[in-house]
Amino acid sequence: MWLQRGASKPGQDSGALIEKIYVFGSMAEAEHECTMGRLAAGPGVVHYERAATNTASNRPSVILQFADGQNLSAIVAQRGAIPAADALTTLASVAQTIDRLHSLRTTSLPMGMCHSDVKPQNILMTDAGTLLLDFEHACAIGTRRETTFTGGTSAYSAPEAHVGKQPNEAFDVFGLGATLAFLLDGGTVRRLPRHPDVDALIMDCCAPEPSNRPTAKEVTTRCERLANALRCDPAEIDLQDWASGTCQHEATEHNDARSALWSHRHRLLKRLPGLLTPSDALPSNPDELQQQLDLTLRVLDRFPRNQRILAKRQQLLHAIRTLLQSSATTVRQFNKAEQFNEALHWLRTAEALTITATSQAD
Repeated sequence: MWLQRGASKPGQDSGALIEKIYVFGSMAEAEHECTMGRLAAGPGVVHYERAATNTASNRPSVILQFADGQNLSAIVAQRGAIPAADALTTLASVAQTIDRLHSLRTTSLPMGMCHSDVKPQNILMTDAGTLLLDFEHACAIGTRRETTFTGGTSAYSAPEAHVGKQPNEAFDVFGLGATLAFLLDGGTVRRLPRHPDVDALIMDCCAPEPSNRPTAKEVTTRCERLANALRCDPAEIDLQDWASGTCQHEATEHNDARSALWSHRHRLLKRLPGLLTPSDALPSNPDELQQQLDLTLRVLDRFPRNQRILAKRQQLLHAIRTLLQSSATTVRQFNKAEQFNEALHWLRTAEALTITATSQAD
């Protein structure tokens, strides 16, 4: 849980503060995160102030300087699949920060630091660049963790983390590759076509064998080179044209996978001209919300950069949150009217809707 606080106390660094509250965790864990965050202090890392006890909840917390920005998961929820040049530029900045952490050599970090939880939610995009967040799972490379899972977040953790291997530089590189894949696909089921060199970079970062993964420094260099090459690539322009649903010009390079789908998407829009103009009306029951969300997600799979459909998804997710907040009241009303079958159906449908909604970028 995050809670914004007021200005810093006298004698501390100026600026607003933000508090991360450990709802399930100990003071030792909060102190560990704060220690690792302070050891990582420098370019590309959020500034840690101290560990504390939240006065309202009496729970452990860490206090950080507030940085105005959005994490990459929230950006993808709003913008959809990120163009390759932009995604690569962003990842180059993060990889540079990770390389700095791996290169630290101090008494506490004789072999450098592993962040251990590189993922979109832990990368904040600000006007000044990217900031790495959440050092809860960070550790000195070479230390041992006596657990069966040594990663941070399962979906972005290297395969060896799932069998208890000790965190090292390759853990973070895997997270970089998985994050890049997420940015490029926008969290949709269908994978967008990519330049072969981008595919190769992701495959190398996520190689099953840790020794086959590049270093963070190599990832930085490759990202920067590819971003410059793809900024004005004709096939990337074709990809933007159909992935956004604009389809303003016919693609010219059909031998490239990024251009090849242009005509398919154009025909789809001709056949279903209202596909990208969803109704503003929002249903108030789980059955209809599920139907609308399923349709919206199917359209996003085909047009993952269309702003209208992305906005519709956000509206539906907000409506689903509102509906779930009133679920106890709704079920009581059914029961009071002795409509027990209706109450059971409502609960089962709401449960399925919750599963679909929580799988979406937010």
